Amino acid sequence: MTGHLVLATLHTNDAVGVIQRLGDLGLDTPSIAGTLRAVLAQRLVRRLCEDCSVTAPDELPKGEAELALRYGVRPTRIRVGCEACGGTGYRGRLPVAELLVADEGVRAAISRGGSHAEIRDAAVAGGMRLLDELALEPVRAGLTTLEEIAREMGEPEHAAVPDQPHVLLVDDDAVNRTLAKTLLVKNGYRVTEAVDGEDAVARLSSNGNYSLMVLDLDMPKMGGRDVLQHVRSTMSTAGLPVVVLTGTNDKDAEIELMDAGADDYIRKPLDPPRFVTRLKAALRRAAG
Repeated sequence: MTGHLVLATLHTNDAVGVIQRLGDLGLDTPSIAGTLRAVLAQRLVRRLCEDCSVTAPDELPKGEAELALRYGVRPTRIRVGCEACGGTGYRGRLPVAELLVADEGVRAAISRGGSHAEIRDAAVAGGMRLLDELALEPVRAGLTTLEEIAREMGEPEHAAVPDQPHVLLVDDDAVNRTLAKTLLVKNGYRVTEAVDGEDAVARLSSNGNYSLMVLDLDMPKMGGRDVLQHVRSTMSTAGLPVVVLTGTNDKDAEIELMDAGADDYIRKPLDPPRFVTRLKAALRRAAG
């Protein structure tokens, strides 16, 4: 606020956690949004011993095999243990660093008192990569093991499960989004959230591996109709099932959206059993 660049350390679980911690220290959200420039979150993981680690065999050890299924990543090297590393299989450490840059989207989310998830989503839309994702890079590079990542990082937020449908949930209303996500996760779905239409398009461009999209109709920046048109006109997403959510009472909206390519149309407020059943039906139809 005085023109000086101040560097400080705080104890939080991730980069976005700094926002709440600064609030706990007495800063108001406009001050945080106006002055914060960046946050670097770091974890240190043990490095595989270069003297004894070996190329991962076709049949992984039981522990690594189970973690490979959970994380969706196959390790390239495994630990052994020798005199140089004290029999642990590890020697030295390497950092996993998550960088949040306070761009316009992040500052806006902070200013309006957004939740941890909303600020995180804004940061991801601006290019931030999450710790869970970054932690898997040294595993792929053969620098550490999934066992070590699980020890240091804990269970991944979106752990990969074989044949688990991956749903892109798009809604600018945090309450509706939380309710829908809770229902989906409870019924075995993997969920990625998007806070508006622009965020949804960005996520589709960076990751086309979605089984279904749940799309709110009325949103700022880019509404559901425009998102649906983008999905149906893009080759990589043209076949993606889309279920539209809306609170509108316009009787013609359903006809319009189904004609535009929506696979189903559900009115708010959500009725949990009906919501889940109709999503399952959309997935069945898509599977043929």
